[in-house]
Amino acid sequence: MKIPIRILIICIAVLMASGISSADYNFNGFPVVTRTSGTVNGGVYTGYEPWAGTTALTGSFDVPDGTVKWAYLYTGIWGGTEDYEGWANVTFNNCTSSGLGPIHLKGKNDTNPNVWCSSHGKHWMYYNVTDLTSAGCTNIAMVSKINSTLGCFDGRVYGIVLVVVYEDGSDDVRYWVNDGSDCLNYVIPNDDETTYFNGTFIDNARTAALTMVHLTGYEPSCTNCLEFNGHPLDTSVITSDFELNTWDVLNCTAPSENNATYSRGEDDYVNICCAILTAERICGDVTGNSVVDTGDVILLSNYVGYPGYTLVNEWAGDVTGNGVIDTGDVILLSNYVGYPGYVLNCT
Repeated sequence: MKIPIRILIICIAVLMASGISSADYNFNGFPVVTRTSGTVNGGVYTGYEPWAGTTALTGSFDVPDGTVKWAYLYTGIWGGTEDYEGWANVTFNNCTSSGLGPIHLKGKNDTNPNVWCSSHGKHWMYYNVTDLTSAGCTNIAMVSKINSTLGCFDGRVYGIVLVVVYEDGSDDVRYWVNDGSDCLNYVIPNDDETTYFNGTFIDNARTAALTMVHLTGYEPSCTNCLEFNGHPLDTSVITSDFELNTWDVLNCTAPSENNATYSRGEDDYVNICCAILTAERICGDVTGNSVVDTGDVILLSNYVGYPGYTLVNEWAGDVTGNGVIDTGDVILLSNYVGYPGYVLNCT
């Protein structure tokens, strides 16, 4: 799946004799850079369907309730070699709009605007499905090989990833979604690369998480092939196949200009195609214990009514979002804790 070592010799005769200059293909791949970033009162949902070794794959994604602000569907197909071509079909919630539907994958000759093809025929595709994603529902993506048009096009599906940024009026989340298809390899060589999360981080973050998608992972395994701001992260969990993994990086974050550096270790070919950084702070959690409860109501009430009290998380006290902390915040927080249906709005 990773390197076309096992390509059958009989397929070679089928290759096109005349050479065609490469278009949207790069053996070294394409850098993983920021596609979108921002802040929402909600969250970033990331779901994936892993490699199954099949030419058809279905992913079911339970997107949280709320308002979808941004959503991208990613999937990858192995051609077998950059010289092979074939057709695949991609649908999302039974739709073929937004560029979905049949797609001709052409390896080194690929010209599709939503395809990064690298190395020996590793196709990584992306689709804007913001208008097709249903919040609070199960969303279905289906990817399958249709046929081979040149050579013995393999057509096995690497995996499927759905990333959704949504608003639901809850926690304050800062996010970066980086994508590309970076091919680390021994040929050029291209041993390591860095992806950047430019801009300021978030004050008083309760959590910070780095999610990485490996189109192909490590064989042999590697324990130290990822760093966040120079801090090593354990990569022993990454197998040789398609992988999505998340690391807690709260203690490694910088006030701005965070970055992640990845390397190939002893593997000849490793592809990284997505890097997602999120940081979260909880509206109403003035005690800083990661939950909103009566303790927060008591502390906020004392802070407003009596001099000398301090909030561990002052930002979280402005639950009405009007720029000041006053009795209105105490009343709303009390109602939120005691009665269902109330919504906090720290901004």
